[in-house]
Amino acid sequence: MGEAKKIDRVLDLSGMLGPNPSLITRKRLGDLVRGETLEVICSERSVRKAILALCRNSLYEVIETREENGLSSFIIRK
Repeated sequence: MGEAKKIDRVLDLSGMLGPNPSLITRKRLGDLVRGETLEVICSERSVRKAILALCRNSLYEVIETREENGLSSFIIRK
């Protein structure tokens, strides 16, 4: 059985469009202490792509992704 992922904070961006979800995510990730995790939940494909690109181009590690009932969620570690 897999190890449960510790989630320190949750950010629900369901239904949000445009650049705001990425900006909000960047701010929340910046507020984390090194080693803490943020779960980000979104419903829009464009937001999903933007958040993954943000993590890829920064010091944040996506440690888990899930898709369920039209929602994507990511656990991201600083």
